[in-house]
Amino acid sequence: MIMSTDSGLFWIIVLVALVAYAQLFDGWLNRPREQGSHCDDSGLALARYFLAALPLLGLLGTIMGLLNTFNAMAYSTTDFASLMAGGVGTALGSTQLGLLL
Repeated sequence: MIMSTDSGLFWIIVLVALVAYAQLFDGWLNRPREQGSHCDDSGLALARYFLAALPLLGLLGTIMGLLNTFNAMAYSTTDFASLMAGGVGTALGSTQLGLLL
């Protein structure tokens, strides 16, 4: 993976995914087992919101990475390539993580 685990956004995306999947598995394991019973999915609403937020958090990381890249391009006079690559790596890595999870 391109994105560094030092990034706070990386851990936010992972935490949101863990909470969402924990809610999904809890709802799946505790669902009624009878065929004719009505399944109340109100407990899964939080999981749906978190799962919908994951690609948006990836997009937020994309914007942050691109802003870092443009900032490096504007203010850096030394080691331009590595600063630019780090920003693009953050952008692509957070997008990949958000979409994958």
